[in-house]
Amino acid sequence: MVADTAPGWRGLCAPRLRRGGYFAVIAAVAGLVTFGRVVPALAESETCKREIARSEARFSRAKMKILQKCWDNVVADKKPGPCPDPKAAVRISVAAAKMQNSIARRCGGLDQTCSVTSDNDPLSSIGWDIGTCPNFEGGACGNTIAHCQHVSSCLLCIDNAAIDQAVDLAYGSLTASPSNSVRKCQREIGKAMSTFFQTKSKLISKCEDLVLKGSYAGPCPDARAAYGIGLAEFKAITKMCVNCGGPDHLCGTPDDLTVGEIGFAASCPPVDPPGPPASCAASIDTLPDLISCVACVTGFKVDCLTAAGVPAITTYPPECNAALPTPTPTLTATPTETATPEETATPTATPTETATPEETATPTATATPTETATPTATATPTETATPTATATPTETATPTETATPTETATPTATATPTETATPTETPTPTATATP
Repeated sequence: MVADTAPGWRGLCAPRLRRGGYFAVIAAVAGLVTFGRVVPALAESETCKREIARSEARFSRAKMKILQKCWDNVVADKKPGPCPDPKAAVRISVAAAKMQNSIARRCGGLDQTCSVTSDNDPLSSIGWDIGTCPNFEGGACGNTIAHCQHVSSCLLCIDNAAIDQAVDLAYGSLTASPSNSVRKCQREIGKAMSTFFQTKSKLISKCEDLVLKGSYAGPCPDARAAYGIGLAEFKAITKMCVNCGGPDHLCGTPDDLTVGEIGFAASCPPVDPPGPPASCAASIDTLPDLISCVACVTGFKVDCLTAAGVPAITTYPPECNAALPTPTPTLTATPTETATPEETATPTATPTETATPEETATPTATATPTETATPTATATPTETATPTATATPTETATPTETATPTETATPTATATPTETATPTETPTPTATATP
């Protein structure tokens, strides 16, 4: 009677009973609850594989966007730089933590913790039983992989290395310019690079997710994704030409901005995109060279990052771990050749040669004016005493003994150091005293 008089009671309570019974059955089937006690349950390998790939792609696109916006503000004179600034660094750290947490939730078992491996998905079931991280361009991303936390560390390392290099290529050599047209070009190069990176990453990741889910056999990119990638690259090149190609907005014409005005590396990194595309290595002499380099290197980075996250369905391209030659750093070492100005130190040594003016001490030979002491020979006017036969004047000749002061000419012997002592030969006039 209660049920008949209160029809709403059955409508309210019956669904709850049904839902409760449904969840109880699901829990029992999943192995989460058995006879009232909790038991470990393995994560689903398919879900884990898909989350690893998606989380890696989300992080790489997030970091690229954060760095591009940071550098765009620097080029626009809105911030002093460099990038990442503190705000951008925090955002990148948050994105990295989200990636790690997402992988742990999907691959870490019931406790959602990668370090406790008893309930984790076995690495062999998700394609990550590869021993070590596949690395990137011979860098430092070679950590051992024993559980899903190591997978996160590996992918973060590869993503950081690849994205930092791509961003540095676009912004690292820009020339500071007061010209609005030059700065507009510089900003567009970074924006076009970032947009192409994100679009290509999304298209390939979507294709890979279909393969991991079993909806598509592969390979990736499929025809649809390949068309989208080609279109995205064309748009990126067009935007760079419009903003850097001068008044006619075309690349390869005389009114293009020069590489020197924009600021760019002297040569494109010799990375080799997997598959048919040739190496990106080339000299950067013109605007078309610059734009081709940006597009080639950006595409290469995406190819490597998207392949790194899905070892279960594709082999990591060996081109992605080829160590790049490093002659360019040694080229920058050539400025040490400017040490040659040290050779100019030799001219400073020549001033010491000016010490030769000390030879002008020879003017001390002017001491010869001491020869004027010879006027003491003028004592000869005492010869006028001869008219007086008186010998007394000869006694006055004793003053001639005062000629002995001519012996003081001996001090002129001190002139012997100057070799001018030769004037001492002048005492010979004293021999005239004999009269």
